[in-house]
Amino acid sequence: MENLFTHSELEEICEHAQHPDWLIPNMIGFGLKKTTIFCVSIEKGLILAQGNEFTGTNHIRTRHRFGRQEWKEGESEEIDRASQFSLAVAPIDYMSIAESIYEKKNLKPSLNGNLDQFEVYEGKHTHQDGQRITYRLVVYKGTPVIHTLFPVSDKRNKAQVINLRAGGTRFTHSLRNEQVTYTTKYYNRAGKVVIKLIIKGIVGYRFERYYVEVSEEIRTYPVTTFIKELVYDQVLIYPSIQALRFEVCDTSLLEM
Repeated sequence: MENLFTHSELEEICEHAQHPDWLIPNMIGFGLKKTTIFCVSIEKGLILAQGNEFTGTNHIRTRHRFGRQEWKEGESEEIDRASQFSLAVAPIDYMSIAESIYEKKNLKPSLNGNLDQFEVYEGKHTHQDGQRITYRLVVYKGTPVIHTLFPVSDKRNKAQVINLRAGGTRFTHSLRNEQVTYTTKYYNRAGKVVIKLIIKGIVGYRFERYYVEVSEEIRTYPVTTFIKELVYDQVLIYPSIQALRFEVCDTSLLEM
């Protein structure tokens, strides 16, 4: 069951937001308490509190951060494909985005599945690079306290063609033959490694070779299969950042 802000917690947050310290531009609050205020909008009075996994700053950061990979709630065997912020958007940017969206003209009752508890706004925010992105802002009804904020489009989500959760990418560099190897493990819902993606390249050459190793969870013994080779215009001087795509769930290169 979702643990949202209660009526008394909302009152506590709104009361604390009246402290003169929150009139200081770019003031940030830190603390582990659910009702601890993270930041307050001087211009529009919006309040962003720490919250938890279901509401507030912690919810926004964990559910919509770039590269997030979590299983859907319950017994589902699918990865939750919630929309994600750009890698350039940090928690300190949430309030400036929310201020752009928090306009009466952007109020969207038709998008609100809980009219008794929330108010839903949807509009565009212009980022420093000139991009105009549509965001949805949800505040607790009758208060300026933010419940959640997220981009409407999921186009920033990395392409994923296998329903497994990617772990971190391990990097090794052999000084004997200058071979660079990246290994990314993919886990099922039970936390077992199902496959490994292996990328091999040699410093000073222009190619990388991709392999998939199927684990003992599927086969009686591990089987490694070559899937493709990528050739670059320049030689590999530094370890390729290509492998980072797989850490944030971009498995499009595995689609055969």
